[in-house]
Amino acid sequence: KTLQPDNGMFSWEKLQEFERECANRAFGGMFGNGGGGGGKGGRMQDERGGKMGWQQEEELCTVCNRSLEEDQLSGMHMCKVFATFQCPECRHSWTSFIGRRRPNGELMGQQCSRCKGPGEAKDWRVMESTEREERRQESGEPARGGGRGPKM
Repeated sequence: KTLQPDNGMFSWEKLQEFERECANRAFGGMFGNGGGGGGKGGRMQDERGGKMGWQQEEELCTVCNRSLEEDQLSGMHMCKVFATFQCPECRHSWTSFIGRRRPNGELMGQQCSRCKGPGEAKDWRVMESTEREERRQESGEPARGGGRGPKM
């Protein structure tokens, strides 16, 4: 916010300050005043040791180990889980790769395909990153970066 123009007017000075801040974050202080820019994050390297630029540290979910910015419904992170459901009315049971675990630990219910009654979650587990990728490929959904499997 400190880099926003004063009184809503464009300022070359503020733009240059912003550019210096970006360069300092992206290149580890090699430009300008040498500061790290403040905030969380830092220089990251790929598996071969190559520089990837500035990467903001993400707060991870303690259940699925994915970013709290991913897998959101209604503006909040809800873990995608493999779940088993059962209908209390007709006793039909099914599994789902798109179960959602709420922040309070409860699973969102699903509707029974036979009687349209409310299904109840009986069991669930966090999907492995390989399972998530397989589901993406089967559905034709493009792959997204940043996904992580559960902590081992």
